[in-house]
Amino acid sequence: GTSVQNVDADTFAGCRKLMEVNVTGDHYASVGGVLFDASGETLILYPMGRTAPAYTVPAGVETIGTRAFAGTSLTSVVLPESVTAIETQAFMHSGLTEIDLSHVTHLGNGAFFSCPELTHVVLGEGTEIGSFAFMNCPKLSEAVIPSTVTMDEDAVLFEANGLLVIVGATGSDAHTYALANGIAFTDPNAPGAVSVSISEETVTMQRGETRTLTAETSPAGLAVTWPLSMRTGWAPPWDAEARSLRPGPKTV
Repeated sequence: GTSVQNVDADTFAGCRKLMEVNVTGDHYASVGGVLFDASGETLILYPMGRTAPAYTVPAGVETIGTRAFAGTSLTSVVLPESVTAIETQAFMHSGLTEIDLSHVTHLGNGAFFSCPELTHVVLGEGTEIGSFAFMNCPKLSEAVIPSTVTMDEDAVLFEANGLLVIVGATGSDAHTYALANGIAFTDPNAPGAVSVSISEETVTMQRGETRTLTAETSPAGLAVTWPLSMRTGWAPPWDAEARSLRPGPKTV
């Protein structure tokens, strides 16, 4: 009704079949059954009972309110560039699979806590990340974090789930956080990143037999150090002769 002055996501907590919220008056607005504040700048509640897989937040929205999408089955939410703040537990227990947060500067505590299908997130420049923001996300495999994001290595933000790789800049807070918390880290722009391929990884040799193994590097021309157990002779530039001392497989 027009006299309602205080409504938030908790007003409808646990209403799993709620399909829409329609309001009139000066304090709130509804667009397509989704609840906003009167200005349209804060999205307050996306009804939990909706089954559509995707939703695009309207342009002009600046804040995703506390628990606004919590418990929804949405797998995709597209945020406009106007959204800069995502409040506490906004997407907790939702069905999101990935989210682009590149324009967001504030993530509240537990913003994406316990999103079981979330696999990929992209953070924005200078984003403030609240505690437990991405905890208990067992499928999260990649988090792209700019060097301008401040992260305390002791903070509880992400967890090492065996899949997660933090993508960022070497020497950044994200790098330090990953090392301190047992999370894999990669810097796609790191200078001098190399790979080595070996002509044969496993060979079977008889006693006295020799085999020439070749290592190729990228970038080309880098020095390769072979294990001492393999080095019985050299064939330049970066080849090695392996001599078997006993029959059976020899692993490089």
